[in-house]
Amino acid sequence: MSFAMEEANTIESQTEARHREAPHTGTTALELAPVSCIGAFGFIGNVLVLFVLLKQPAARKRVRNTLVINQSLVDLLSSIWLIVTYTSKSITKSYEGSAIWWCWLIDCEAPMWMLATISTTNLMAITIERYMMVAHPILYHIHVNLPRVIIIIVIIWGHTIALLGGMTYPYSGVLD
Repeated sequence: MSFAMEEANTIESQTEARHREAPHTGTTALELAPVSCIGAFGFIGNVLVLFVLLKQPAARKRVRNTLVINQSLVDLLSSIWLIVTYTSKSITKSYEGSAIWWCWLIDCEAPMWMLATISTTNLMAITIERYMMVAHPILYHIHVNLPRVIIIIVIIWGHTIALLGGMTYPYSGVLD
């Protein structure tokens, strides 16, 4: 038990020393410009996709479009979070008091990576759904329906947030 405590103290002191020795210099304009362009194009593209799919009632009701709408929403949030995260790094901040939440939400980049993982997992769900539709159409029409697709979406979001949130925030390097 004593060895584990010593190891934890050593890791904590190394993290503190690393933060003292190498302060974050922020994001330069040269780094920020391409990231902002990627985020802006992602935002515009996903807003257009959501507009087209949500404007038509028939498109909203199709089961196969539910996962695509979710994918577009996740990618839209990722684009926004990408711009916010990298713009925030170019601003000098003080993490006093409740501002520690800003550090946890923005500077450790965990939400951005959670959204990227949700996006990847949702793409796998779309792939499986499309495979079922093409390769096994009878089973697809029997087993794939809107409530089941919504349950899959909730599982994707919940599993990713629980898994990555539980693994990322305790080891994010954010000091109290």
